Parts: sequence; C-alpha cells; structure tokens
Amino acid sequence: IPSFTVQWKHLTFPLHSIAAFLIAISVVENPDLLPSVSFGCIGWLLVATSEKRSKNPNPWIRSKSFGYFLLSLILGKHTTGPQSIEPNENVDAIEANSTSWMKRVKDAEEKANQRAIEYAKEQEEYWSEIESLGDGDISTKAGLFTIDPTRVYLYPVQEWLGIICDILRVVRNVIVWEEPHYSFIIAFGSFILAFVLYFLPWGYLIKWTLRVVAWVIFGPWMMLADK
Repeated sequence: IPSFTVQWKHLTFPLHSIAAFLIAISVVENPDLLPSVSFGCIGWLLVATSEKRSKNPNPWIRSKSFGYFLLSLILGKHTTGPQSIEPNENVDAIEANSTSWMKRVKDAEEKANQRAIEYAKEQEEYWSEIESLGDGDISTKAGLFTIDPTRVYLYPVQEWLGIICDILRVVRNVIVWEEPHYSFIIAFGSFILAFVLYFLPWGYLIKWTLRVVAWVIFGPWMMLADK
C-alpha cells in the first residue's frame, strides 16, 4: 500500500481502495464507462499482484515488475542489470513467511485427511446398507467385488473438472506473475483496450444495435421468412 511521510508521522493511505471507490461511483453515474473500466480493472489487478509479489522478502521469488517490462518495451533494452543478493538477505523474514505458509498447508492437509476419513466411513456404511438390500451395480476388479453405480456418470464430470483445474492453474499463474511475460502482455493489452473503449459512445451503439435487431427480427415481414 503506497504511503508518504509527513514530518515524523508515517501516514498510510489505501490508494487501491480509494481508486476502487472513485471508479465505482464513476461507472454508476456513467454506465458508458463499463467496458473501458472492465478491461482497466484487469490490468489494474495484474499490476497490484505484481506490486505485492515485488514486496516478498525472498528475492528469489520476486518477479520483474510491470514497470520494468514497460520500460524495456519502450526503450528496446533492459533497463536494469542483474540483481545483487546479499548472503542471508532477509533470512528472518523469509523463515517466518515460510513457517506461516507451511502451517497453513499442514492445517489444510489435516482438514482434508479428516474429511476423507469421514467420507470413507460414510461410504462404507452406505454400501454396506446397499449390499444388505441386494441392490447396486456390482463389478469385479482384480478379484475384488466393488459396488460403483455412479462411475459411468461421474467419469465425464471428472474429465471436465480436470480441464477446468488446468485452466484455473494457468489463470492463477498469470495473476500471480509466475509467467511474467504473459502477465505483462495481458495487463498492457487491457490498458490499451480500456483507453480505446473509453472514447466509444457505448450508449449510442447499444441503442442503435437493439433498434436494428428489433426492427429486423420482430417486424411483420418475418411472416415471409416463416413461409
């Protein structure tokens, strides 16, 4: 969060929150800005995540910033040389951050394991009840009897979930600047589109588009098309 110092008092202002408020009230008062603001928010989000990543205490995790790529694009060359990393630089902050992250991972794994055990017990009770009633689709695999009536329905869903997870992983890598070149291209392109769309009269375009659609599709001459 950007800040400035006045005399001996360090004052911090949430510029991102202030900008979000100003943008929100501007869009409410002028809906024509919505397409431009939508693309601008994409670039803004990527710049904000780049700023957050650049403040990571571990210098090996930081990535090139949006400003670095922008200056490189304008000047046609690298604007900074290799970064110098001192021995044990920020080691205390790195260890604290790593310990906090590992704790979160451990807690999540424990909750997942506990949920898996509870789910396995629920399934065992359910299938035991099904077996006692003599119902269910019983199939043999590797000499073991298993009851799986939902497999044929869940397998296509699982395939689609796998594709969705791959897409979300790619999107996540772009947002957190794991792929900084793609992140910069998307952010820069979003800002360019936001600038261009700002000058288009969207209210006028939408009005005339809907007017043409209404007259062409819903007019009485559509009776000729039905014949």
